[in-house]
Amino acid sequence: MLEGHMGAGLALAFGILCLVAGAWHVRRNTRVSSSGIRAPAVVVAIADPREAAFPIVQFADTKGVLHRVELSFGDGSVAVGSALEVIYPPGEPEKASRVAASGLWFVPIVCFVAGAVALWVAAGLANML
Repeated sequence: MLEGHMGAGLALAFGILCLVAGAWHVRRNTRVSSSGIRAPAVVVAIADPREAAFPIVQFADTKGVLHRVELSFGDGSVAVGSALEVIYPPGEPEKASRVAASGLWFVPIVCFVAGAVALWVAAGLANML
């Protein structure tokens, strides 16, 4: 019986954690979308294409300083030499993200889906007790 309570509690805690993380990412991405700096970028490499295929891009900030950043999302849709647009918080070009729905909103969507599933599992486990 204790294992059922613990499982439901863990699922509930995980669900809440995922929802909070998703909300944090939405807040951050909304702020970046509204006040971020956009810059044209070129894909100069793909980080370990056997894995997640995260593009490494090069772009110039507002002062003309070149930056190389590995983007945190790769969907395999870009190749070396491809042009794309990045957005970054003012003064933090190392936190650049791809300007695309997938680049900014993938993590929050995954967090919300995982949180909803975990809460659904927690409710199911709680009903079984």
